[in-house]
Amino acid sequence: MDSKCICTYTFYGILILFLCPFSARAAGTNEGLDTGFGDEGIAMFDLAANEDWINAIVLDPVSRTVAVGRAYNTQNSDVLIARFNTDGSLDTTFGVNGSVTWDSGFGDDEAHDVAIDSGGKIVVAGKADPPENY
Repeated sequence: MDSKCICTYTFYGILILFLCPFSARAAGTNEGLDTGFGDEGIAMFDLAANEDWINAIVLDPVSRTVAVGRAYNTQNSDVLIARFNTDGSLDTTFGVNGSVTWDSGFGDDEAHDVAIDSGGKIVVAGKADPPENY
């Protein structure tokens, strides 16, 4: 089985995903990006219409990419979870048009890591700012 390597980059709030064959990297060859993913191997999204930042990614049991991080809501940051199909498009069956945000209501919130449990559920770890008088 040929493995894939998914990399993320955030540029001015735009999330950029790259997909390339992992075996090419391991063998020291330059096969390039997987052109079946996104537009010639690159998928770009502005998920929250503001500043998005991805901290971790994982593949689910059916090879969809789950990305977590933060999305700025004009006042502070919220937890961001997005799911992408194997072709690099947002999975519109997940959340609202492919993403979910969560706001604690107290300040900046952010997802730092993500895993998929044995039942296929998304598990997210991160931080939420406490209330002022906590």
